Amino acid sequence: MPWDKHGIDRTIELGEFEDRPEFAISTVRVLRTPRLQDTFPELDVRAANSSQRLSHLLKAEYAILGDIVRKVGHAPVTRAYVRAGPRPKLFFDPRKVRAGIMTVGGLCPGLNNVIRELTSTLINVYEVAEVLGLRDGLWGLHSDEPDEALRLTLDRVCGIHLCGGSILGSARGGLSPELLPAAVEGIRRRRLDMVFIIGGDGTHRAAGVLSAALREAKVPCAVVCIPKTIDNDIDIIDRSFGFSTAVAEALTAISSAKTEAKAAPGGVGIVKLMGRNAGFIAAHAVLACGVVDACLTPEVPVVLAGKDGLLPHLHRTVRKNGHAVIVVAEGAGQTIANSDASAFTEAGKAYAAALAEGSDLATAAAKSAVLSPGAATGSEAAAEGERDQGGHAKLLPIAKFMKSAVEAFFKGVDEEVNVKLIDPSYIIRSVPASANDALYCLLLGQNAVHAAMAGFTEISLGLCNNRMVLLPITAIVENSPRVMDPLGRTWERVVSCTGQPNTAERLTVGGGAGAITGRTIF
Repeated sequence: MPWDKHGIDRTIELGEFEDRPEFAISTVRVLRTPRLQDTFPELDVRAANSSQRLSHLLKAEYAILGDIVRKVGHAPVTRAYVRAGPRPKLFFDPRKVRAGIMTVGGLCPGLNNVIRELTSTLINVYEVAEVLGLRDGLWGLHSDEPDEALRLTLDRVCGIHLCGGSILGSARGGLSPELLPAAVEGIRRRRLDMVFIIGGDGTHRAAGVLSAALREAKVPCAVVCIPKTIDNDIDIIDRSFGFSTAVAEALTAISSAKTEAKAAPGGVGIVKLMGRNAGFIAAHAVLACGVVDACLTPEVPVVLAGKDGLLPHLHRTVRKNGHAVIVVAEGAGQTIANSDASAFTEAGKAYAAALAEGSDLATAAAKSAVLSPGAATGSEAAAEGERDQGGHAKLLPIAKFMKSAVEAFFKGVDEEVNVKLIDPSYIIRSVPASANDALYCLLLGQNAVHAAMAGFTEISLGLCNNRMVLLPITAIVENSPRVMDPLGRTWERVVSCTGQPNTAERLTVGGGAGAITGRTIF
């Protein structure tokens, strides 16, 4: 008979399953989610959610388990998150609600989808009084544009999801300590009951500060974030919208690099992809296409010469196949990207001399380590550079450095090489969302509105174990950015796919300084 998935103990024959008490969970701790009712109980109208467009209200509280993997030795305690969805009681009277929407930070596929779904749900489902689109991120809170110029209607958002970018514009900054009072005043002046802020972990930090300032100023405005990062580096949630689209678009660039490399004698194609702290786009694109010979990510040391050297590996690949393809995440190799790439000519000479003497490939690679330990192993400290408006250090140009290093090494080996560098970074983030991401954006937009109408504030939301959950902003901020586990299965698959030396083995395992804290996504 079919299983009753909600009552497995009542319907399953004992012979089909066995009791395993070592996997038992005795305590579930649910992460608290702030609500306006906690600060402004006198303003809670407790209006019935009478929308005719909702067929299922969460009349009981649901919890989604955060840790679904159990193993022997685990404590019988697990965490859980509040499930997202429409509630039967609302904090606000929908007919009086004024809402604001803004997109913060860099572009990402799906921004217009989220704007459209927020607007559509607010107007179609809850019939709110007004929806405003605040331009240029958090700077929009300081704008003195008339409401009429900012008003979002169903007509204005019709079809915008078919285009990349953001119809509201997107910018960093706008909420420094000196600008915070003006931002609060902007919300008060426009009489906004809720603001939806689409952005990454830095934006979440700013939203938390804004929410605290609103609370202190006695302004009853719900602050709801929607996680946005093309790098997929916001933790707790399964993935960020736009990531799947970015990976798919990256494959086009990798295919082009492969074609260019194959067509040139000694061809080497280098593709630079986004990934400041996390190499998820690079790793997933490499696994999806299966034609890459080396992948560089921020989590794994970049070793160019000597034992486990990448340059000898590329030379062997070019000799064998006639060409090679490298994928480089923008944040990789920051400890060596300011080195003198021409020094690798000497590494190439030492490698070629060892081969001429009859050394095997491994021995020849080891003998190529004629550089300083810093240049060979990536132990040099990266130069402190300028910072952008979001407070991020401007990255050193690792892809250009790799091009120079490859050319220098092959010069030392005295063999022809033609290096083609392709940078599709701004292409992959400015395209429309794929079908998969479009569906995800729909869920995010709808559930963000449901949460705000019910009075949830200072929260974010996303898929956790494939269920939509509400998360306090503090949880996102404290756990992000996440990085790929260099000792996990994803990187293991990358090394297996590319055949490159696995330099992740140089990293520290376990507790203490330098310990691995990354995450494997699948």
